[in-house]
Amino acid sequence: RHGSPIDYFEDQAARGLPDAKYVGELYYPAHRGTYTTQAQLKRLNRKTEIGFREMELWGAAADRLRNRAYPYREMDRLWKRLLLQHFHDILPGTSIHRVHEEAQAELESLLETVQAMASGAREALADDERSFVTLFNSLSWGRRELVALPDGVEGLADRTGRPLPVQWHEGAAYAELEAPSMGWSTYAVGRPGIVPAEEPVQVPAAVSATPSRLENELLAVEINEWGELVSIVDKETGTEWAAGPCNAMKLYRDRPSAFDAWEIDRRYRASPVELEEKASVFVTADGPLFASVRVERTLHRSTLIQDIRIRAGSARIEFDTTVRWNETNKMLRVDFPVRVHANESMQEIQFGYVKRPNHASRPHDADRYEVCQHKWSALAEANRGFALLNDCKYGISVQDRTMSLTLLRSPTQPDETSDRGTHRFSYGFTLWNGSFLDSPVVRQAYELNYPVHVARGGSRLKELSLLRMDSSYVIAETVKLAEDGSGDWIVRLYESKGASVSCRLFFGLPVSSAFQTDMLEGSLAELPHADGEIPLRFRPFEVKTIRLVL
Repeated sequence: RHGSPIDYFEDQAARGLPDAKYVGELYYPAHRGTYTTQAQLKRLNRKTEIGFREMELWGAAADRLRNRAYPYREMDRLWKRLLLQHFHDILPGTSIHRVHEEAQAELESLLETVQAMASGAREALADDERSFVTLFNSLSWGRRELVALPDGVEGLADRTGRPLPVQWHEGAAYAELEAPSMGWSTYAVGRPGIVPAEEPVQVPAAVSATPSRLENELLAVEINEWGELVSIVDKETGTEWAAGPCNAMKLYRDRPSAFDAWEIDRRYRASPVELEEKASVFVTADGPLFASVRVERTLHRSTLIQDIRIRAGSARIEFDTTVRWNETNKMLRVDFPVRVHANESMQEIQFGYVKRPNHASRPHDADRYEVCQHKWSALAEANRGFALLNDCKYGISVQDRTMSLTLLRSPTQPDETSDRGTHRFSYGFTLWNGSFLDSPVVRQAYELNYPVHVARGGSRLKELSLLRMDSSYVIAETVKLAEDGSGDWIVRLYESKGASVSCRLFFGLPVSSAFQTDMLEGSLAELPHADGEIPLRFRPFEVKTIRLVL
């Protein structure tokens, strides 16, 4: 009979739990195409969810520090509009054309609205002296990021008054700026009297680019005439990571025997479409802060424009990609064969990750030739690993040592125009030496998805960290005001690496009391705290919700 989840679990507890149990993922061996079909909807959904998170955090800060009213009712209304688009035939991309058309328009409107609300909250926090700019970081660790400076700003100074290195690229000035965990930093705009013009900026040549090579202090990659990476050398160890051409575009005929928009046929690899036309590869940036090459290439009836970028001091390479997709019943993938020995891969899911076999030894393993991920997937040995990151791609196949990210599909039923048009997305990879627990994978994936933001103006509080953790394993996923309108702060945290950990939460504003709550924000227990410091202990992948009374 129909009933609530609570009724079901209470009834099950009264009957007694069964002796038999199943351990592992309950993988549904069908509908694998729903991770990819209608890519625009999936991208808009992720960007909109991120926009809501930004609005909640900066809206809470502006409410507390600037007396700018938190929009409780409007946020409730907007969240419900977004959740409607999570209906099971909208977000998977398996509706008729009219539904997708209307859903895309709705998500575009929602994204514009929440981004404007988040921007308004940040501007309220930085509405003082206009000869400054403020960098906002919504993630729960400090960051140093490459930032495009606002129009009219050609340079910035650090706290000592020394000018920061600037790189010009395509008409914009870029600088590397720092912001603390879930907070902001203020920088002086470069002009006479603030940045001494007579002090030259000395920047070592850390990055370089040619049409066939990108290099920084950590990595050296070689690029062939198709825009593929034929060598990836880790300078720390001298290790070659590429086991074949990486960033290799693969096109396949994609016509499943049934459920066109829903499914990917297990035999698709037997029907490749040759992509023999070479690319045009040329340098677009050559340091000192970053270097990049542009790849322009024809893919059957479609075209690809891709900027491959490497930053100084970073072990991450990004692929900012635009595809004009004109295919029917085709599937585009990008392959990264790497020299990693592992019998399973890891894929991020909500609040953690799952491990899955990268072989087809058993029927249940063979069924998982296409699986779901969120922001990252990885192959790891005991002392090193390689991860693919993405900003909106959910389908991936990991077979042996080849990671194959599904980029686009073009089914014709029930929407005969699925995915045709222009798509913009980013993916990247990072590699590390050491254990997975100490790897940067989770943070790197967040950083690819959650950009820092620059507002023109200075904050009265020149630098403030609203919240930080002393464990890299624990992520503050959400910070917002309580739904009851009390003005209390709600912080939702989770352990991301599958480890038991003791840590401390540091809050940057005065806290009078703290409580652990359920996910509906009902109090469970009061937590000890002193001077904004709250000790916590997490089980592997545990989610905690904390209420802070300020």
